[in-house]
Amino acid sequence: MTELRELTGESGGEEKVFRHIALPTYAQVLASDEEAGGDQIALVVAEGDIVSGEGGIGQVGGDRLARQLRELREEDDVKAIVLRVNSPGGSATASEQIAREVFLTQQEKPVIVSMGSFAASGGYMIATYGGQIFASPNTITGSIGVFGVLPNVQEIANENGITWDVVKTGQYADYDTIARPKTEAELAIGQQIVDRLYDRFLDKIEESRPIPRQQLAEIAQGRVWSGVEAERLGLVDELGGLDAAIQAAVEEADLGDDWRLEEYPKYPSFGEQFFGRLFSSRTSNQVPRAATPADPLSLELQKLRGDLETLKALNDPLGAYMRLPFLPRVN
Repeated sequence: MTELRELTGESGGEEKVFRHIALPTYAQVLASDEEAGGDQIALVVAEGDIVSGEGGIGQVGGDRLARQLRELREEDDVKAIVLRVNSPGGSATASEQIAREVFLTQQEKPVIVSMGSFAASGGYMIATYGGQIFASPNTITGSIGVFGVLPNVQEIANENGITWDVVKTGQYADYDTIARPKTEAELAIGQQIVDRLYDRFLDKIEESRPIPRQQLAEIAQGRVWSGVEAERLGLVDELGGLDAAIQAAVEEADLGDDWRLEEYPKYPSFGEQFFGRLFSSRTSNQVPRAATPADPLSLELQKLRGDLETLKALNDPLGAYMRLPFLPRVN
């Protein structure tokens, strides 16, 4: 302690402390140094179900991702964007919202799309306006289609003693109710919404990809394709991973060797996480972690919980979705 006080020039004092900087603050300074200026390739990760609004952990929020793309489009240091899509799709409204921002951004700077395991339905829609689309051979993509969700819990609710009384001022005032089956007129409205969104989906692909409308209609209709087949059909441009997409972005922006890669959304660096957990009064390591279930029943319950989370993510205001109707599992 005496030597440290002498090194900091405080050896003459009587206090038992010396001038210092907290390690979490030091980690933040290092992180800010790493964020120096210069030409930048922005890697934007869109992973999880596409949902309306901001979205949560493991979700692609339409508002959040659209805002992120808009900010990067207006950032002078960002010379190109690599959009990493790993999503089975989701909300039709949010997918269109994101696709529009990709379209607007591509008009000003290169947007290169890299598909992960899934880039299907709404996940494909947000990719279609990319200047180049890369997919892995085993990427699951396509699934160009729209479906509506019309929940009805009347029977199970009645069996448990729950009933409803309705007062409304118009024929379709309670169109969104889950307390009864839809009428024929309401089903017709829902079908019109789905048909209109499906036609718009095809319009966007026809605008962005060199695929004739008749051929596009044949490969759409919810059909799912591998990355290899998607390249053959013209839905993607090249087979390649994330590194290939980043290199294509560098070439499109003509950056040579003078560039840096920044990932969005921003996450704390390793140093920030390490020192934050070590010295924060609210460290996450004080919270016991749940053990991975080993018995078959717990594993099945864990899968069911995942399926329920998927249902909770169905929040499109029109009740219309561009999403894979399934997710393959390898047991």
